[in-house]
Amino acid sequence: MGPLQNEQSQREYRASLISANMILAMIRNPHGENVSSPMTGIWIVRSFVTCVTRSTPDYNVTVNENMHIDSYTCSDYMHRHAPYKHMYLLWNFTSMQLQFEIEQEHAIDMIELGTTQNATNNDNVIEIIDTTQDNLQFVAQTFSSLHHDSHRVVNLSTISEEESNEYAQRVRELLVFHQEMIQRHHHRQTGNTQHN
Repeated sequence: MGPLQNEQSQREYRASLISANMILAMIRNPHGENVSSPMTGIWIVRSFVTCVTRSTPDYNVTVNENMHIDSYTCSDYMHRHAPYKHMYLLWNFTSMQLQFEIEQEHAIDMIELGTTQNATNNDNVIEIIDTTQDNLQFVAQTFSSLHHDSHRVVNLSTISEEESNEYAQRVRELLVFHQEMIQRHHHRQTGNTQHN
């Protein structure tokens, strides 16, 4: 298990330790009730403290139109874009899925689909992405998904040595290409700054 997966497991575990009575004092749905029925909107989740009082900080956790726990106002979430303990607490309380995990699974499925389709027909284009920003968002989500899925890679017990060599080589090629793109952008940005 990598460092991020370890952190996520710890956060999920901390949320699982909260008693049912404490959860009722910590969570309010968009109507201000402590009812666990799934509902879109902004849920209020109080900070993890030993004793909840009126001055205990609140966090806003957004549930999107698909009934997925989507975002969170904590600065840690804003920086990491990965579920935090308050999101796991809401997940435990309502059983609504975390959008992060759905996106991760979707990106992995797209990568697997792309690998399968490209292996059978190199001319087959899976998806045409129209804008630079959409392409960059796809790349960012893919890297995030690969990072968060490292525990599955380590547990590929049925993979042969030849397959593992090919896998590692393709990842190396991807990393080299990624570094080249970052360097090109840096050189362009540095060149534009020097000309101004």
